[in-house]
Amino acid sequence: PAEITTEKGFVVVDETYATSDPQVYAIGDAVRPGLLTDAIGAGRIAARTIDGLLRGADQTYDKLPAIRYERVKLQYFDPRIGEFADTTSCAANCASCGACRDCGLCEEICPQKAIS
Repeated sequence: PAEITTEKGFVVVDETYATSDPQVYAIGDAVRPGLLTDAIGAGRIAARTIDGLLRGADQTYDKLPAIRYERVKLQYFDPRIGEFADTTSCAANCASCGACRDCGLCEEICPQKAIS
């Protein structure tokens, strides 16, 4: 709709994914290109906000603090595993979204808590 603000082809939203129309929320590729996990996390934030509005509760959501280096579980990353010719072949073996290793690491590190 024309009354919803866009910029460079994407819907403009605030930190709760509300648009310029207070009754419309937008997530995913409508807001910016990104990963599926980003869209799932954004959906959870928007849903929490909408639930708060319907209940008459506070609309804010908890922002997760950055994980301190001391808490990073380095045992998941053994630099001695594998012999890589270059950084491209090393990156291809990286535990990242879309390359499941059934280790559960994604559940721990997903900033949006979109994986369960």
